[in-house]
Amino acid sequence: MLKTKKYNTKSLYFSERITKALEGILEYPLTIVEAPMGYGKTTAVREFLKNSEVNTLWLRIDDSDQTAYWKGLCHLIGQLNQDCAESLFQLGIPTDSVSKQEALRLMKEIDLSQRMVLVMDDYHLVHHSEIDTFIKFLVTEEIEYLHIVLITRFISNMEELRIKGHLYYISKDKFTLNSGEIKKYYKMCGITLNELEVKKLNAYTEGWIGALYLLMMNYHREGSFKTAENIYKLLEEAIYKPFSEEIKQFLLGISMFDSFTLDQARYMWPKDNVKEILAEIVNKNALVKYDLQSKTYQFHNIFTKFLRDEFENNSYEYKQQVLVQTADWYLKEGDYLAAMNGYFIAKDFHGLLFTIETDKGHSIHNEQKEDFINYFESCPQTIKNSHPIALLVYGLCLFSFNEVDRFEKVCAEFIAAMASNTELEQENINELMGEFELLLNFTCYNNISKMSQHIKKADTLLQHAAKFIDTQGDSPLDLHQYCICFTEKQAP
Repeated sequence: MLKTKKYNTKSLYFSERITKALEGILEYPLTIVEAPMGYGKTTAVREFLKNSEVNTLWLRIDDSDQTAYWKGLCHLIGQLNQDCAESLFQLGIPTDSVSKQEALRLMKEIDLSQRMVLVMDDYHLVHHSEIDTFIKFLVTEEIEYLHIVLITRFISNMEELRIKGHLYYISKDKFTLNSGEIKKYYKMCGITLNELEVKKLNAYTEGWIGALYLLMMNYHREGSFKTAENIYKLLEEAIYKPFSEEIKQFLLGISMFDSFTLDQARYMWPKDNVKEILAEIVNKNALVKYDLQSKTYQFHNIFTKFLRDEFENNSYEYKQQVLVQTADWYLKEGDYLAAMNGYFIAKDFHGLLFTIETDKGHSIHNEQKEDFINYFESCPQTIKNSHPIALLVYGLCLFSFNEVDRFEKVCAEFIAAMASNTELEQENINELMGEFELLLNFTCYNNISKMSQHIKKADTLLQHAAKFIDTQGDSPLDLHQYCICFTEKQAP
């Protein structure tokens, strides 16, 4: 086999088949790009659109949170029409014919004078039928110049759109490389393969470009191919081991993020050499890339999985420290759901309950119900006793979830917590008991007399506006005014 003296292992190769397939994106209102991780779906779509004369909006989906999805989508639309984006956000995800028509009307107000491609990356993380239904609705309406692309590992419930001619589908087969394409890919990167090597690579990788890349990195380092039994072992040998111990520690520390900004990196690695570390990581492999548009560093899925497996091999103390630090970042940035989940995984229940107290329950919706209940049911009683405010917030959420038995239980826990908490000043005790009376008021909705009793008690105990039982969104409830209004309504 002839070897060139210079390798270019970061070259991007796209077969004629996939290039031709991607052209269909601009011919249909909806394109689904479906393949498992490591097949280069995102890179192929991004590079194709970059070289096409189209505007692109790119939504990267991180989890199944319905609210976060809608917020992210509206934020992107705000780049085209801020008023439309704000109206869509207030409307929420359309779930009936009236709201769908209103969303469509708002979308049509956007000036699309040329082709616009809306890409939703990692769409498989969305598990909500309402979102599927809304996308189907937009697609069937065929908004002029608008094309939607869903990049996903798997998809379902879209067959009807394909039958009606609205959907263009690009499968895994288009992303796999055949023998001739493998040869061209390696040639582009500076490696000339003989026929036997091509045959072995094709048989081992089945055309999976992620594995082909890792094998190439191994060849670049060793000067020969080794058909590893475990692709992650190969990744360790070819990518991870050559890094210094300092870089390995940096990677493990940042590995809880699928993607991260420079500020996040500096927060997790408070030394003055972050830029140098990131430059070396990006320059030495293609599994961590810097995205200029979003200004984020992004891990390849394979590398994320590998790093998190490596992370699990460390001591409990080290893992605890990294997980808490990650949650601290989310809390600092006001991403309360991510912070709650991070503290819960780290078993830092004080951090978890403090986040709940800070958020006051605003981030908790029906889709978070099971996780939220699990947080409190897993939390030791002694820690709950030291966070009576969190119990108040939990009680209000349980009431909205119609969890009657759990609500009664948390009310008893709150009373016990107040009794056991000897460090509270009398002023704080009055404040919390006043909030508790306001919470109890909600349970007596059909009993005007009992409601009046709770409200008057709360007004007596609270010397200022309520803080934690917040019934008016962003504004604390002025309980004294509420009491006056409520009393006036009762007057004959």
